[in-house]
Amino acid sequence: MQKVLLLSVGLFVCSIQAQENIQSVDVPFLWGSAWESGAKPHSLGGAYTAIANAQTAIRYNPAGLAQFLNSEAFATFSQFNYNSEVTSIGSESSRTTGYSKMSDIGFTLPVPTYRGSLAIGFSYYQVRDLDGALNLVRFIPHFSAYDSITVHYDNYTNGALSQTSIGGAIEVSPDLYVGLALNIWGGDRDYNNRFSLRDVPYNIYYWSRFDSTDHTKTDFSGLNFTLGFLYQWKDIGSLAAVIKTPVALKAREHWSYLDNPVFEPDAPEDIIQNFPPYYAEDSGTVEYKIRSPWILRLGGALSRGPLTLSCDVEFIDYSQIRYLTDTAYEDVDETSANILIMQELRNVQNIYLGGEVRWPGMPLIIRGGYTILKNPARSASRKTFNRWSAGVGLELSDQISVDAGYARTRYDGVTDSLISDEQIETGKLLITLNYKLSSH
Repeated sequence: MQKVLLLSVGLFVCSIQAQENIQSVDVPFLWGSAWESGAKPHSLGGAYTAIANAQTAIRYNPAGLAQFLNSEAFATFSQFNYNSEVTSIGSESSRTTGYSKMSDIGFTLPVPTYRGSLAIGFSYYQVRDLDGALNLVRFIPHFSAYDSITVHYDNYTNGALSQTSIGGAIEVSPDLYVGLALNIWGGDRDYNNRFSLRDVPYNIYYWSRFDSTDHTKTDFSGLNFTLGFLYQWKDIGSLAAVIKTPVALKAREHWSYLDNPVFEPDAPEDIIQNFPPYYAEDSGTVEYKIRSPWILRLGGALSRGPLTLSCDVEFIDYSQIRYLTDTAYEDVDETSANILIMQELRNVQNIYLGGEVRWPGMPLIIRGGYTILKNPARSASRKTFNRWSAGVGLELSDQISVDAGYARTRYDGVTDSLISDEQIETGKLLITLNYKLSSH
């Protein structure tokens, strides 16, 4: 009877782990959630391609660097809140976590010219937050014919996919700017997972607990380019276009797992010795490369007096993502993964809307934004999800200004044989300090 119970535990855990490994599409470009960089673009809902006149301009449109008449530096602090609400066969649980970090930093330096304008810039920013957490506790009264168990499932991830950009821009003709940036990709992801079966509340047999833990640390590296164009029409508005080349992202993963049964102190030796042999400890390192798709972004902005309105449209064909090597999973080769990507992912068009107004007679700017993001998964039940944002800007002096922006969204998480529904709600606060170093 003891052997039957132990074998049932083993088969249950192995089936759950197999379901976790067989995900529809698991690529770093879709891990976590993408957010804006800099409090001003964040407040405007990301509709910044045709503005690009401060804070991480090099990310949205490097051509915007040529608008800078002063040497400027900035730094951004971020506070990210993540709430997961999980349903598992009628049982519900939730977990809220917070993450604070310095997310963006950079400077822009205009270069004196006889005619037109020329500027260079540097920025470090995080393009995807990989932070998240999940907690689930579920009582299974009829786990076997002999006993019940309580399942504890804990999962937390932290890290970010980041870029360091170096670029410049030049005014090639009156009111027409062209910019180019080299983007150095980096960052890391620390994934921790624990699946625990506990023989409670009815602790009848010698077996009392089974813990299965997984830990994966991934480091990223890669390169790509951003080419931007910006045309300003008098003081009324501007038009912009940005092309981002694919990046061949290299991921190096160090993984480990431990399956650890815990017995009662009085458990007979033959019970322990006959425990199923596939519970073990192992670790290793694997490397793989994956290429992102081309990205095209078009933007426009209009200004009338104290009011500015902006809009961006972004085109991304996620089905063009390609593994350049075999994946991190032993049973998923390069060809199989790429076929799955073409079948499961699709082309999307994301829309970014923003606006700001200067408060008359005060050094205050009020901003707002709305973003419509398409789900890249073909089979997703929710095809789009929306993000609201708002913020303020305060000019403390001719040299110093502070911007703050907050955005919030809600979307569906990933389900498996254990989790029937997961609702994730996230919010992010950015506060950016800007400092003008000198005049051109």
